[in-house]
Amino acid sequence: GRLRCSTEKGKGYWSSEGAAECDQAAQGYFMNTQTKEPEECLEGIECDEVGLTPKTMVIDKGFYRFSTSATVVYPCIALKNCKGSSSSSSDSSDSSDRRHRRLSFETDTDCKPGSHGPLCS
Repeated sequence: GRLRCSTEKGKGYWSSEGAAECDQAAQGYFMNTQTKEPEECLEGIECDEVGLTPKTMVIDKGFYRFSTSATVVYPCIALKNCKGSSSSSSDSSDSSDRRHRRLSFETDTDCKPGSHGPLCS
């Protein structure tokens, strides 16, 4: 689990039960798929789950990233124009006013109708 991985490998690592390696990101981190190292989630990235990668991390409303493989997010110029990440599941427990959703396809963060391009301007 997390305690063994953080002790043996370093902060931010995690493994699923029974795994031979600490090769996943712990809660509060995402695994950078280019460096193969965990990075702490900063403002604009929601990391409430373990095992996140750039493709599965959640981008908060009011933030934007330029692709689903990007590890950096930016605050939107007009905060209300950035809707956050697109939903990958139709989980009925998600409320319609949820402030963030999962990415399900290779595009930039969603913008409100009438806004587009970098930072939903």
